[in-house]
Amino acid sequence: MEKIKQILQKYIAGDINQKEYAALKKYTAQLSDEELKNVLSGIWEEYNEDAVFDGFDELVQKLRITPITLIPTQRRTQRWNTFLRMAASWAIPLALASTVYLYYNNRQLQTFLNKPITVNVKSGGKAEVTLPDSSTIYLNAATQLRYLSNFGKDKRAVSLNGEAYMKVKRDAEKPFCVDARWVQIEVLGTEFNIAAYENKDEIKTTLVSGSVKLTTLGKTPQTVVLEVNDKAVYNKQHDVLTIEKTDPHYEMAWMSGELVFRSAKFLEIIQTLQQRYGVDITIVGKKSSNDSFTGRFKEDNVYSVLKTLQLHYHFAYTMNTDNKIEILF
Repeated sequence: MEKIKQILQKYIAGDINQKEYAALKKYTAQLSDEELKNVLSGIWEEYNEDAVFDGFDELVQKLRITPITLIPTQRRTQRWNTFLRMAASWAIPLALASTVYLYYNNRQLQTFLNKPITVNVKSGGKAEVTLPDSSTIYLNAATQLRYLSNFGKDKRAVSLNGEAYMKVKRDAEKPFCVDARWVQIEVLGTEFNIAAYENKDEIKTTLVSGSVKLTTLGKTPQTVVLEVNDKAVYNKQHDVLTIEKTDPHYEMAWMSGELVFRSAKFLEIIQTLQQRYGVDITIVGKKSSNDSFTGRFKEDNVYSVLKTLQLHYHFAYTMNTDNKIEILF
């Protein structure tokens, strides 16, 4: 009895260690209710000679669950207050640990949710991406798509550098937004094609179905709502936006592996070939004055295209093993 009394006194005084705390739980489990009540009564009388406390049966039951709940209800001196503080102190580290753990994991979760996901498609390749909202994006060669891990939780937003055909699932409460740096697009649910390569002067957006709100981000911002078969062409250099009717099949030809040129400039053709076939083309000499080309190709390699272009532009070309082509005028 004296041993458990000493440990209880050390517990109240705040001098108990982990080993003694384990012993306290062991001893209380071995005592009968009557024996434990006598020990508690003796301790109470030492600390409070004048006050009468008859709730030892309740304290015994609480102590059977955990010694931390040993809390007297009568007026007591500073040592009883110390006892109360000690009772609470065992719970504080657990609460703090839980709080820190939850905060840490919440911070980790927020960091993860705010982490951008990047899809890079190299020159010569294509890719298909299904977003968490079931929208599908088809990416052309030399294209980068970025969106956050929590896409669709609060908003639907992606950023694009390159060309993509987007089938956006309708959601009236969460518009789908595309940031192409020089233009922003907002839709609810639709299909459209956008070509927004960083190295090209023009950004082209073609609406296939639904509706699209397009806003330019130049010196004089403009906002337009496109209709089906409309193509918006924004010239970044001159800050000019034009709208024209087009054939969506022509704008989407790249999805079936076709190359379509309509009055295209020579340098534009070269850029397209580099992206489409993953080759590096160098031009040596001065090209001919005939500077536009209209044609349609569906070729698996760049050689067949170059042979046709030779007839129009009158150049020679060489190609090494590193997919580097030199065009000679």
